[in-house]
Amino acid sequence: MLAETAKVRGEAAETLAVERVNQVGGDEPKTMGSLVLARQLGESIMIGHAVTVEVVGLKSNTVRLRVVAPRSVAVHRREVYDAIRFDPRPNPSLPPVAVVGKMNAEVVGGGLAGGLVLTRRAGQTIMIGTDVAIDVVEARPGTVRLRVVAPRSVAVHRREVYDAIRAGGFREN
Repeated sequence: MLAETAKVRGEAAETLAVERVNQVGGDEPKTMGSLVLARQLGESIMIGHAVTVEVVGLKSNTVRLRVVAPRSVAVHRREVYDAIRFDPRPNPSLPPVAVVGKMNAEVVGGGLAGGLVLTRRAGQTIMIGTDVAIDVVEARPGTVRLRVVAPRSVAVHRREVYDAIRAGGFREN
């Protein structure tokens, strides 16, 4: 496993671990990245250009996360995602699980996004589409640490960094 540490604007270091895993439903290996971010109440994470995950509540060992994503992208608690994925009986009332890599900013800008608020504890996961997982690493009053596991091709940023990149505040080296 390869680990890199980056420092952005003098904030605490973030650890990026890269590992080879198999893509869900496929035989080809897919490179996945894992990024752990600390967030406070009201702060958010951008996944690609179309998914926002915002911290809307924090209690001891519990966090409430608002996930705003295009309606075509399934957002589930991990236990629900696994039940849908592994149930041998097809259920037409359950929504299909979409792939996050197919999202774009125009979908959200066009007002076709839906929001969902989920309560999670440390060790629990939210699945966004089939290839992005958000794990609650630690939840304390005031701060939550979230691990985002996504394909390396999907950009994952703190919201303030995403906004600075869009505004032209960051240069590529």
